[in-house]
Amino acid sequence: HTQTRLPRRRMFAYKCSECCGDPPGRPHPRASATRCAQVRSYRYTSPEDSVLEKLFLQRFWNFGVRFFPTWFAPNLMTAVGLVFALGAYGTLLWHSPELDGSLPAWAAVACAAMLFVYQTMDGMDGKQARRTGA
Repeated sequence: HTQTRLPRRRMFAYKCSECCGDPPGRPHPRASATRCAQVRSYRYTSPEDSVLEKLFLQRFWNFGVRFFPTWFAPNLMTAVGLVFALGAYGTLLWHSPELDGSLPAWAAVACAAMLFVYQTMDGMDGKQARRTGA
């Protein structure tokens, strides 16, 4: 017995743009060529709104990033910072599950230190990316 094949249906009834996608050139539904061009030309720039960031943190991060080898990936810095942030939240919830202020002083200091490490790693990852060309 022979099987008859039904004609293949188009997944999208609307026109796909050829400019977007990964890898470039793969059709992307609902995106016009203009929208694709906008997406491709976008570059993130971090706002420097904080006075503390301008006066102190930028210098601190520039100093700190020099202690990391160039093979240390910027995304790894972000991941290490995330581990510290999760550690801080875990410590907080372990010692004060009701969040009622009953956190021991040592745990509050540990949480503050871990969040400082998170913030520092987050600030240095972009500097490391520019330093390594990643």
